[in-house]
Amino acid sequence: MEVNRLFTMAPALLMTAPLLIIWLAGIGLAVAFRERHPAASMLAIVAFAMMFANAIAGVYISSLPMTWMDAGMGGDEIGLRLAAIGGARTFASVAAWALLLVALFKRRP
Repeated sequence: MEVNRLFTMAPALLMTAPLLIIWLAGIGLAVAFRERHPAASMLAIVAFAMMFANAIAGVYISSLPMTWMDAGMGGDEIGLRLAAIGGARTFASVAAWALLLVALFKRRP
């Protein structure tokens, strides 16, 4: 990846940083309470990790249109690719939130 692409991703990463910190804190708390609530903690760890990865992927994906345009790709194809990626990211986000809700409201012994 070119250096100028990294500079274009830096502001997006900076704007995402507060969420990344919260999700890392969520992972830390889930690990800390793992012995008390092992199943809920594992679900929470997976959910927070999915949210973290999805956010990092979003920062990277934000630089792809420039790369694709430089490669000569047309606007229609770029739009289709971004729509497909957006759909996949939405599905991943919904799955992560579902896991987190199960972790929160799952019956405990």
